[in-house]
Amino acid sequence: MGSLLKIALSALAASRGSSALGAFTGRMAAAALLGGCALLLAAAAWACACAALWIALIPSLGPAGAPLVVAGACLLLAGILALVAWLAIYPRRARPVDGLQLDAVLTEAGRLINEHKVAALLAAALAGMLAASNGRKR
Repeated sequence: MGSLLKIALSALAASRGSSALGAFTGRMAAAALLGGCALLLAAAAWACACAALWIALIPSLGPAGAPLVVAGACLLLAGILALVAWLAIYPRRARPVDGLQLDAVLTEAGRLINEHKVAALLAAALAGMLAASNGRKR
């Protein structure tokens, strides 16, 4: 954690010389601050929802049953989130396609590009112009 703080402080110090880097660093700092506030507000909203569920369940389940149901709901949500995090960390590996001969595919692609060289160059130029025009400010 300390090394991340050192990197952030060095980036902030370096941003004083460049206005573009300074604006980017300022936007990132604001985004981090607002993201942290949003996380705190989401935690508060979850706590309020749990309290409301607890209060609503007290008449039907009693003072011991209501907290157990709320705790079970929290554990269920935590388990779902942990499973999603686990799946995000360890993505599924792509299965190799049977019968795919990479050399044959590359040879065929090279042959098609050689046969249609003008169309391939025009498509590449058009894609480059589109990519360049999307990045400009209007």
